[in-house]
Amino acid sequence: MVRRLEHRFFVVVCISFIFFLAFYWYSGMQTLVTVKTIETGLVDTKFGDFGPSESQILGQKVRILCLVLTGPKNIIKVRSVKDTWGRRCNKLLFVSSEVGNDTSLGIVALQNVSEGRNFLWAKTKQSFRYVWDNHMNDADWFMKADDDTYVVLDNLRHFLKDYDTHQPIYFGCKFNPDKTKLYASGGAGYVLSKESVRRFIEEALPNKKNCSAVPGGSEDLEMGKCLRNVGVELGDSRDKLGKHRFMALAPDRLVARYPSYPIPAWYKKYMAYPQGESLECCSQSAISFHYVTPPNMYVLEFLIYHLYPIGVGNDPGKSFIRPELTAISQATTTTTTITSKPLNSTKIVMISPVINTTKLVA
Repeated sequence: MVRRLEHRFFVVVCISFIFFLAFYWYSGMQTLVTVKTIETGLVDTKFGDFGPSESQILGQKVRILCLVLTGPKNIIKVRSVKDTWGRRCNKLLFVSSEVGNDTSLGIVALQNVSEGRNFLWAKTKQSFRYVWDNHMNDADWFMKADDDTYVVLDNLRHFLKDYDTHQPIYFGCKFNPDKTKLYASGGAGYVLSKESVRRFIEEALPNKKNCSAVPGGSEDLEMGKCLRNVGVELGDSRDKLGKHRFMALAPDRLVARYPSYPIPAWYKKYMAYPQGESLECCSQSAISFHYVTPPNMYVLEFLIYHLYPIGVGNDPGKSFIRPELTAISQATTTTTTITSKPLNSTKIVMISPVINTTKLVA
């Protein structure tokens, strides 16, 4: 009887030891994978290392069609948009008067539309008619942008997730040059709810009292008039600190402190709300910038999605966290901790400079 009990105890100890070794090996491998991910920035954009990230989930819940106005001479700009931020749109449309030689870009050629700023309003109206006829079921929100606009789609989705696309509302960089009527800057881009597009097409455009029928005029100003006349509200897109999310200038122009590179006088006149200078210019959840050259499209792409400041902590004022990553580093002196519990909708990985022990928090 005693020998039988001793035998059972020995079996239990062996099995427990095997489980302990398996657990220790798994924990170590998870740490190794996490550190490697942080160092290289290589993350499966479909599932991530720890399951779908918040940006991936929102990509399905907040569907955005990106409507980019371009022209036959701007193929380089089109390609830079498609290679960078355009990849994150649920549906990406380039509209022009010609398809061009590179059919891989998928440019839509509008009928009876001329190029140039004097005809931009006509192109905008035709573009939204095309979306209405062909793509209204492909998205919930409809972002109009220029081919020199850079859009951070992850931040846009996060901003829009609390709004109802069936409400008549749109967002952008608020202009108010004559201090009477607000409208959204066309260069910074503006995003319309599905109901706003419906009212624009069915109620505004057919009525000359609601919407200008002439091809000329400032596109953004005319769009603002049309939407206002059919009860579409221009919402406030600033963050809780009053910092701007949609920017009608390039980031270098807003951030630079050089006296020889000042903010243009027209910009200050047009802005509906005051804007801070230098690093206080823009929200940390900024959505768009205008006047971005093709090379700088790739620079912004790298800085936003591929550059990680190592060892600066998790203070939002000190570091930026890539949306695709489900991991954020938080250092201790001797312990590496991995947790699968979400914190502020983000899964956490804590990496220490000196690793002596590994814990797994379920």
